[in-house]
Amino acid sequence: MKNTINVILLGTDFKSDNLGCCALGYSQLSVLDEAAREIGVKLNITSVNLNFYEDKNDVHDVKNISVRYKKASFYKEYIAALKKSDIIFDFTAGDSFTDIYGTAVFVRGAILKTLGQHYGKKFILGPQTIGPFRNKWIRKYAAKLLKSSYRVYVRDEASKEEAFKLGCSSILTTDVAFMLKPDQSLSIQDNNKKVGINISGLLWNGGYTGENQFLLKLNYKEFCYDLVKECLDKGYSVYLISHVIPDNYIESDFFAAEEIKKKYPKAILCEKPKSPMHAKSIIGQMDVFIGSRMHATIASFSQGVPTIAVAYSRKFSGLFNSLHYNYVIDGREVDNSEAIERAFDYINDEKLKIDLSLGLEEVKKKNNDYKEQIKELLKKVII
Repeated sequence: MKNTINVILLGTDFKSDNLGCCALGYSQLSVLDEAAREIGVKLNITSVNLNFYEDKNDVHDVKNISVRYKKASFYKEYIAALKKSDIIFDFTAGDSFTDIYGTAVFVRGAILKTLGQHYGKKFILGPQTIGPFRNKWIRKYAAKLLKSSYRVYVRDEASKEEAFKLGCSSILTTDVAFMLKPDQSLSIQDNNKKVGINISGLLWNGGYTGENQFLLKLNYKEFCYDLVKECLDKGYSVYLISHVIPDNYIESDFFAAEEIKKKYPKAILCEKPKSPMHAKSIIGQMDVFIGSRMHATIASFSQGVPTIAVAYSRKFSGLFNSLHYNYVIDGREVDNSEAIERAFDYINDEKLKIDLSLGLEEVKKKNNDYKEQIKELLKKVII
């Protein structure tokens, strides 16, 4: 019987400027560590990602393969690791198994999946959103990838239905990032009601195309200005909290927050988080959190902070509706005045706190179920 299992992690990260991808990586690593300890095995983990990460400790040994799509040496190294692997977990950044971000994003992920399924053993799609797919060719390719996976986990009912339409059964759970622990390094002293606002740089700039790529009815930039103004006018302390922080202006939440700060100097511009755990620590200090990056809203929800998501895709409503928590403002369906009205209706809705508490119980159950299933998967490898 084996006592060491070779694991490959795909579609997560540990040093990305997108802290949501890092949250997935650290959370899945924690689940694997806990499961391995409980069944008494050691893990050799290889992280295949865009940003270099390597860590060695008593529990696990994480190696790194940096993805370089145009380098033959990368494919040689990746395939060699796949051949030695016992099990592969692919998260597709949580939300990128779709074509809403463009064909190139889907194809890059599909290349790694195709090779993983061909050369690896048990290829598992970790909890993520499946779809939507606008392009017929991509939809057909996605169906093939789903059917070729050993197991498929989804984090919402809509994704489960999408997978079923594509001819694949799946297991409904929730996002592993709910399990991420904050670093507990922060304490914000403020006598006012603290409203954390996460502004998506990508939505602020109209998507990668700059031309309302996500087909919002909402004028997102005006909504953000109006939301901050209304919060300040009501005497709230507004904290601008970033969760995607690259130097690339199009995607950066921090650059968008700086623009807000210029217009409303009383708003508090939080520092760039050093890690997803640091970001979660900041978010956990809020009395209310309103965000457009899904993993930022997961960070608040999981800490019991009343959370309002401002959505640009069905991944938000899919995830939260699966937890019977319906406090999502869909920017594709409402205009600015309705969005502002809903935001403050939700802030003042006492039922929100009750639904949040019930949702957290559902998260706990689903997380425990997921960990038990990971243990069973690891046991199948060692037999």
